[in-house]
Amino acid sequence: MASQIAEGSSSGAQKTNAQLLKEKHEEVEAHNPTVEDAVDEEDMEHPPPSSNISHPVDNGSMSEEAVGKQRVEVPPKKSTLLDTQSEELFPSLGGGSKPRAAAATAPAWGAKKATQASRSAANGVSNGLWSGPPGASPLSSRASTPPSGILTPASSSAINNAQSSRKGPMQMAMPGKYTDSITLVPAQMDKTRPIQPYLDKLNKKSRATVTRHTAGEGSSIVFEGSGPKKDVSEALRTIARDLCAKQKLRLPVPASCRAHIIGQGGNVIKDISARTGAKIHVPKSDVPTNYQDDDDSVTIDVEIEGDPYAVELARLEIDKIVSARTSRVNMRLKDIPPEFFPFLAGPHNAWIDAMERDRDLQIQVPHFHTWQHKPPPRVSGPDERPDFQPHPNLHVQIQLEQQVEQLRRQLAVEDHSFQRGHHQFIIGERGMSLHDFLEETGCVVVLPPEHDDTEDITIIGPAEKLQIGVDRAASLAAEMQMANLDPRRYFTDALYGLDAHSRALSRYLQERQLEEEIEHLYGAQLAFPPLSDPSVNWEIYSRDMKKSIQARSDLAKIIQAHPPAKLSLVEVDPFFHPYLRQQCLQTLRNEYGVNMIVPRDGESEHVILVCEGPEGTQSPFQIPRQRPSETEIASFQEALRQARDQLLSIIGDRSEVATSQVEVPRKFQEKLQKHIDREQKQTQQKFPVQIVLGEPHDGTRRQASNSGAPSSENEALLRGLSSDVADWEAKIMQFLENAEKEEQERGYTTSFDFPTKFNGYLIGREGAKIKELREQFDVDIRMLDDGKIEVQGPKAKADACKDHIIGLRKKYEDEATYILKIEPRFHGQLVGKKGADVNRLQDKYSVKIQFPQSSNAHDDQSSADAASDAGPRRPARSNQAQDEVVVRGPRQGAEKARTEILDLYQYAKDNSHSATISVARQHLGSLIGQRGSEIDRLRLETGAQIDFPDRQENADPKAHAEIVIKGTKQAVDAAKAEIQKRVKSLDDTVNRSLDIDRRYHGSLIGAQGANIRRIVVEAGGPEQSHQVVKFPERGSESSTIRIEGSESVVAQVAAAIEKFVLDQEKQTTDSIDVPAEKHGQLIGQRGEAKRSLEQQFNVSIEIPKKGTDRTDIKITGAQEDVAKARRYLATLADQRKEGETIDMPRHLHHAISANGKLFRRLKQDHDVTVDHGSAKPPPKQQPGSSGSHSRTNGSAGAPLITDEDSADAHSWVIIPAEGMEEGGDGSTIPWNLSGPSAEKVAAAKERVLKALETASKPSATGYLTLSDPRYYRFVIGPGGRNINSIRERTGCAIHVPNARAGKGGEEGEAIEIVGSQAGCEQAKDMVLECVRTGAARG
Repeated sequence: MASQIAEGSSSGAQKTNAQLLKEKHEEVEAHNPTVEDAVDEEDMEHPPPSSNISHPVDNGSMSEEAVGKQRVEVPPKKSTLLDTQSEELFPSLGGGSKPRAAAATAPAWGAKKATQASRSAANGVSNGLWSGPPGASPLSSRASTPPSGILTPASSSAINNAQSSRKGPMQMAMPGKYTDSITLVPAQMDKTRPIQPYLDKLNKKSRATVTRHTAGEGSSIVFEGSGPKKDVSEALRTIARDLCAKQKLRLPVPASCRAHIIGQGGNVIKDISARTGAKIHVPKSDVPTNYQDDDDSVTIDVEIEGDPYAVELARLEIDKIVSARTSRVNMRLKDIPPEFFPFLAGPHNAWIDAMERDRDLQIQVPHFHTWQHKPPPRVSGPDERPDFQPHPNLHVQIQLEQQVEQLRRQLAVEDHSFQRGHHQFIIGERGMSLHDFLEETGCVVVLPPEHDDTEDITIIGPAEKLQIGVDRAASLAAEMQMANLDPRRYFTDALYGLDAHSRALSRYLQERQLEEEIEHLYGAQLAFPPLSDPSVNWEIYSRDMKKSIQARSDLAKIIQAHPPAKLSLVEVDPFFHPYLRQQCLQTLRNEYGVNMIVPRDGESEHVILVCEGPEGTQSPFQIPRQRPSETEIASFQEALRQARDQLLSIIGDRSEVATSQVEVPRKFQEKLQKHIDREQKQTQQKFPVQIVLGEPHDGTRRQASNSGAPSSENEALLRGLSSDVADWEAKIMQFLENAEKEEQERGYTTSFDFPTKFNGYLIGREGAKIKELREQFDVDIRMLDDGKIEVQGPKAKADACKDHIIGLRKKYEDEATYILKIEPRFHGQLVGKKGADVNRLQDKYSVKIQFPQSSNAHDDQSSADAASDAGPRRPARSNQAQDEVVVRGPRQGAEKARTEILDLYQYAKDNSHSATISVARQHLGSLIGQRGSEIDRLRLETGAQIDFPDRQENADPKAHAEIVIKGTKQAVDAAKAEIQKRVKSLDDTVNRSLDIDRRYHGSLIGAQGANIRRIVVEAGGPEQSHQVVKFPERGSESSTIRIEGSESVVAQVAAAIEKFVLDQEKQTTDSIDVPAEKHGQLIGQRGEAKRSLEQQFNVSIEIPKKGTDRTDIKITGAQEDVAKARRYLATLADQRKEGETIDMPRHLHHAISANGKLFRRLKQDHDVTVDHGSAKPPPKQQPGSSGSHSRTNGSAGAPLITDEDSADAHSWVIIPAEGMEEGGDGSTIPWNLSGPSAEKVAAAKERVLKALETASKPSATGYLTLSDPRYYRFVIGPGGRNINSIRERTGCAIHVPNARAGKGGEEGEAIEIVGSQAGCEQAKDMVLECVRTGAARG
């Protein structure tokens, strides 16, 4: 075939490779061979037979009837045999001449639609036999070590074929026996090992019988085995392994198949190695993954090593994978100039569609209307043809080649200059589509890129249509009206010059996206001048002149709103730009209201500061259009000055920035870059040194930055603070020195045992972990098939990597795996919302927990949700059942995680009972209650989870909805019974509405709901009056009161409410003056006296608030009730109170009053009140004040109890008598005692004086603070039993903070103990004992 191609090339010099290939295919298709055309096998001249390939015959399945039948003679099928004696075809290892490189041809993988003959011919092989020239190899020219006799195990020939090649008699295949054979040539065999003794030994061990004989002229040896199929295959494989030398084969495969050959976690390549016994090494691919998928012409060499039998089996397996993965071939055509793309595609892809319609292929042509790297070719004269430059070295299909050649002859090029602002309206989103332009004119337009300053556009098309394209482009550009705006006209002067101010303003407004705003408001396009343009004018484009004028007027206002005083330019070295952009932008905006625009790479070195004020932080930001006042301008200048000073102080001395270059060989640049990244990430410098290495290894040119670029590809540019640059120079030189040494040690290899069952852990998901190890230690790591790992690299790094992996092995060996059987319906509860619970367990115990993934749409939904919520983790095992949860990790942690999961599972099962109740939607509101009060109470009482359906607007109130109850069986039953009871009651419920003026709602409800509760209870309703009577919500303007319940209850409640309102309408209001000092007596403790009077006289009493200086008290009610109450209050006001005054030492005020407790006792026992006139009580003495001695939990030091919350945690501060006396300065506070009689006042006075005498004797005062104020209730005990017992036994006065409805007092408020120092200590111990006992009981 090679000779045929050569002849074709010489005879048709003008024909392309694709044309030759097409002609060859036509010749093959035109030949329809018949049986008569085929040459008889006996007339063919055969080479010496190299192998007797036999077909395995297994008669074990033969029926008894078939065994007894006469054998039918079938003429043997003859085949061309492979000459394994040829040293040219099968050179021995290390011997023979080097094969001649085959001509490079396009790969033919994936040719599933092609015939077997054509596929074989493409590779130089026909029917499995090499048909190339004698000196060529059937393998790719890439093969560094050609195989020394690849053999094929048991091909398609029958056993009779092998016998016919030996000219021996035909033998009948016996039932139950299997026969197979392999053929070896001497070059493959180990000549030092005798064959017959080996066979004798093998036949004794094996159930198969192996014989040998020579083939051909005695050079090839055929080993034929018979017996059970499994034993025959194993015996022949053993012979090939023991009697043959190992060989290597390099097999080229498409790079896109690499991942499929390896398989997930290496499972495919491991399976092939295990079944064939060959070692397979797939090299790393340097080709980007996306490029591999697009182009099957990119190949890699897979290396197969082993005995010939194993190598050939592995090759066949890999060929199967390649064939399956390349059923469709992808090819990139890179030799077509981009200017041809639109013409090849046709208007609206018409030509491409026609090509695809008749063929099983897909063609994708890039969209091209703007050049990026190289402009279209130029022509100097009208007769000169443009020279379109393609990319070389790739073949294309014949149709594309013909089209390209035709385009080369037809297309012409013209350049025309249009204003840059008009380009966008010719072709693109704002102009005409490229396909429409091509369809209309037969030409295409190519625009320059944004980074290029040229105004020229290129028109490409046939010469006769070129003028049409030019005219159409001109008309498209002329449709847009353009107006100019010069920002300099609005200002007379600027600190940095008007041009600089205009450019800075343009850059700032670009940052604030003014172009989008103008287009949104006026449909006009605003174009700012590029940096390289000497002009500073703004251009406005619009098809509507009126809109253009409006946009220009608005822009003028924006310019005037940003005078030079509002902007400032700061020259900053580009080295600091990244830091300013990341660290200072938000600071300047928040502290000074200044926005900072840092130049992009390639722009100027000036940082732009713009004072935006507080509005700058608002979102969305509104660009101002109002001219600032003089005051505002002054504030702008001050803010800019402060921001500028702050900015310069941050970057410091700019003269310290230095630049240096270091020579770095290309081979070390990639490693050096990783080293630099790691170092800078660890050091976290404020101003890290900018290090730019030479050109990247992929050949693309790195974009230049403000910091510059290396002068050559073997240079590294360093820029930063001078001291840091010097340090990095030294580090780089040291790194290169070490790298040179390590390069010489790269051949060092060490291997060690590593159980294959842990390979998956070491490799990681998609190879992430082993890749990390390779990068971390800079070594190559290979996993061998015999349970070993081989590490190659510099000795120190290889040994360090070895130690690290051995440490991982020990960790893995300690690993335990538990498989928990858990019903899928509970998986969602165990995983938690978004995997919160399972992730908590994984972090807590350092384990991996794998929930199964739902295998089909019918799986339990909670299981599917659990699998997705569990978050990123190892993929579930392929054989993991839906009711299995796998816990894997260190043994101790895995055991604890397992226990906790099972406990949670048991809890979930115990609480998994559920019930469903169907109720009318009209009852849902009553069951839920106002703001969920009813359902919350029911949940609290039963402990069940009760889920109500969502509210639906416009739903039929009589339609039914389902209430779901979940929890323990007891809780579900209780909740279900209660709801059913309420539903039954609601079914018998009647509703009635009363329109009552809102001014009566408060009095109707009464104090804390007492009045309405009384009305409902008297009518036979429940204590929970809100279940029957529902008032409008606060803030509502409605005055309707709804009454729900049984018919009799509703009737009585409605009647009572109506009577109450009627009585209220008849009520009168009167007032009486009562001295302010008696108001407290009328109110009573917590308003008890006032409520008692209101109930006694059936009136409402309004007492002025304290501090208002009012003495009038209002009485509202029925006329006769108001008169009775007024007479009582008048009598009270006329009563003359007796009074006494006691001068109380200020430092003993709180100790004697016990924080007001004594005052309450005097009022309760003697009806005597105490006030202090205009004097203010002294402040409370705080525990731990100067002169105090404290002990916390028995140890000295400041009392800190916030770190633990237990019954033993407390703070104890005791103040000795001398400390208390130091607080007394001899000052006093008056205690004014007043009461209804002189006797009661005298009794109260005697009690106070006794307390004063007692308080003067104590030697200490202690303050005991508990960790939780809720523990104070344990100190008091039932009915005050505990606190009274402590007082009697210690003789101390003890004050416990008010228990406030069971929630304890203010956090940090202390228990005050007054008495002797020993008594205080004893009382403290007894208090703590009460707390411990109470906390233990709960």
